[in-house]
Amino acid sequence: MTTSQASKRPFDAVLCDLDNVIRFYDMTQVARLERVAGLAPGTTMRVAYAPEIDLPLLLGKVTQQQWVESIVLGPPICSSTPTTRSTGGRGRPTRSRKRGGAVCR
Repeated sequence: MTTSQASKRPFDAVLCDLDNVIRFYDMTQVARLERVAGLAPGTTMRVAYAPEIDLPLLLGKVTQQQWVESIVLGPPICSSTPTTRSTGGRGRPTRSRKRGGAVCR
Protein backbone atom coordinates (compact mmCIF):
# COMPACT_ATOMS: atom_id res chain seq x y z
CA MET A 1 0.00 0.00 0.00
CA THR A 2 1.30 3.42 -0.85
CA THR A 3 0.72 6.64 1.02
CA SER A 4 -1.62 7.89 -1.67
CA GLN A 5 -3.85 4.80 -1.26
CA ALA A 6 -4.01 5.23 2.52
CA SER A 7 -5.07 8.86 2.28
CA LYS A 8 -8.13 7.93 0.19
CA ARG A 9 -9.62 5.78 2.97
CA PRO A 10 -12.13 7.43 5.34
CA PHE A 11 -10.34 5.82 8.32
CA ASP A 12 -7.15 3.94 9.15
CA ALA A 13 -8.40 1.40 11.67
CA VAL A 14 -11.49 -0.13 13.26
CA LEU A 15 -11.53 -0.58 17.01
CA CYS A 16 -13.95 -3.16 18.39
CA ASP A 17 -14.48 -3.53 22.14
CA LEU A 18 -15.89 -7.05 22.35
CA ASP A 19 -15.68 -7.51 26.11
CA ASN A 20 -16.12 -3.96 27.44
CA VAL A 21 -12.43 -3.36 28.08
CA ILE A 22 -12.67 0.28 27.06
CA ARG A 23 -14.69 1.86 29.83
CA PHE A 24 -15.78 5.31 30.83
CA TYR A 25 -17.80 5.78 33.96
CA ASP A 26 -19.01 9.11 35.21
CA MET A 27 -17.93 8.79 38.83
CA THR A 28 -19.46 12.12 39.96
CA GLN A 29 -22.35 10.46 41.81
CA VAL A 30 -20.12 7.76 43.31
CA ALA A 31 -17.65 10.41 44.51
CA ARG A 32 -20.49 12.34 46.13
CA LEU A 33 -21.76 9.22 47.88
CA GLU A 34 -18.24 8.37 49.07
CA ARG A 35 -17.90 11.87 50.58
CA VAL A 36 -21.29 11.57 52.31
CA ALA A 37 -20.30 8.15 53.69
CA GLY A 38 -16.92 9.43 54.85
CA LEU A 39 -14.98 7.20 52.49
CA ALA A 40 -11.73 8.19 50.84
CA PRO A 41 -12.14 9.19 47.18
CA GLY A 42 -11.78 6.17 44.89
CA THR A 43 -12.62 3.59 47.57
CA THR A 44 -15.48 2.12 45.55
CA MET A 45 -13.32 1.63 42.47
CA ARG A 46 -10.46 0.14 44.51
CA VAL A 47 -12.85 -2.40 46.05
CA ALA A 48 -14.73 -3.14 42.81
CA TYR A 49 -11.57 -3.84 40.82
CA ALA A 50 -9.53 -5.57 43.51
CA PRO A 51 -8.43 -8.91 42.02
CA GLU A 52 -10.36 -11.01 44.54
CA ILE A 53 -13.56 -9.12 43.68
CA ASP A 54 -13.12 -8.48 39.95
CA LEU A 55 -11.44 -11.66 38.72
CA PRO A 56 -14.39 -14.02 39.33
CA LEU A 57 -16.55 -11.70 37.19
CA LEU A 58 -13.95 -11.53 34.43
CA LEU A 59 -13.67 -15.32 34.42
CA GLY A 60 -17.44 -15.78 34.30
CA LYS A 61 -17.55 -17.50 37.69
CA VAL A 62 -20.07 -15.02 39.11
CA THR A 63 -22.87 -12.97 37.64
CA GLN A 64 -22.78 -9.19 37.46
CA GLN A 65 -25.32 -9.08 40.32
CA GLN A 66 -23.08 -11.29 42.48
CA TRP A 67 -20.15 -9.00 41.66
CA VAL A 68 -22.17 -5.95 42.75
CA GLU A 69 -23.07 -7.72 46.00
CA SER A 70 -19.41 -8.57 46.60
CA ILE A 71 -18.52 -4.89 46.19
CA VAL A 72 -21.02 -4.03 48.91
CA LEU A 73 -19.42 -6.63 51.20
CA GLY A 74 -15.96 -5.30 50.39
CA PRO A 75 -12.77 -7.29 50.10
CA PRO A 76 -12.49 -10.26 52.41
CA ILE A 77 -10.77 -9.65 55.71
CA CYS A 78 -8.95 -12.84 56.65
CA SER A 79 -8.12 -14.20 60.06
CA SER A 80 -7.28 -17.61 61.44
CA THR A 81 -10.41 -17.72 63.62
CA PRO A 82 -14.08 -17.21 62.73
CA THR A 83 -15.61 -13.86 63.65
CA THR A 84 -19.09 -13.33 65.03
CA ARG A 85 -21.32 -10.32 65.38
CA SER A 86 -23.92 -9.82 68.04
CA THR A 87 -27.52 -10.10 66.89
CA GLY A 88 -29.76 -9.47 69.86
CA GLY A 89 -27.63 -11.51 72.23
CA ARG A 90 -27.19 -14.37 69.78
CA GLY A 91 -23.80 -14.57 68.11
CA ARG A 92 -24.02 -15.64 64.49
CA PRO A 93 -21.08 -16.22 62.16
CA THR A 94 -20.61 -13.44 59.67
CA ARG A 95 -20.93 -14.28 56.00
CA SER A 96 -17.68 -16.07 55.42
CA ARG A 97 -15.60 -17.44 52.61
CA LYS A 98 -12.81 -19.97 52.97
CA ARG A 99 -9.48 -18.77 51.64
CA GLY A 100 -6.51 -21.04 52.06
CA GLY A 101 -7.55 -22.30 55.48
CA ALA A 102 -8.34 -18.84 56.82
CA VAL A 103 -11.84 -17.66 57.49
CA CYS A 104 -12.65 -14.52 55.57
CA ARG A 105 -15.66 -12.29 55.64
